Amino acid sequence: MSSSPVYCSECERVNGSAATLCLWCGAPIVNAPVPPVFEPTQAELDYVGGIERLDDPTPVRLAISETGIEIVEIMPGSRKIVIPAEAVVDARVTSAGGPTPEKTSQQPWWRRLGRSFSRKSRSAAMPGEESTNYALTIRYQEGGEERTAVFHRKGGAGLSMIRGLARSVASLVRLRVE
Repeated sequence: MSSSPVYCSECERVNGSAATLCLWCGAPIVNAPVPPVFEPTQAELDYVGGIERLDDPTPVRLAISETGIEIVEIMPGSRKIVIPAEAVVDARVTSAGGPTPEKTSQQPWWRRLGRSFSRKSRSAAMPGEESTNYALTIRYQEGGEERTAVFHRKGGAGLSMIRGLARSVASLVRLRVE
């Protein structure tokens, strides 16, 4: 007897019948036989702004768990800020300059090839070598006001890491709503 596939409620793609998280977007599978478990996530980012108790941009460790988002300065004698899960509104990923690799890969191959041979663009970056500078913005409620904390990540793995963190925050918000 074969088991039927499960469709993700977020991206609507097919997953295995025993899946608890979507293979494609990481969202919890609502109609899964086993209740979804929130996977804690931790990453090191550069804090940019938006939190009153952190004065200057600084490297931080961001830990997302069922209880909320914990932001800890990496420096010795560091401060720790916790945004409770109930206060988190959403998270977004933005490019902090230049086109993202996704936008160039959506162009037809002949345009990308032609651009690489044109005189004007020889000194410019090739597709896929664009700025890998990404920002994670987390909206949250504090003292009756909506605030936005901004974090930054550079590097080739920056986009996938930032997207993973945004998915974790989205899962946290969905978990709280359910």
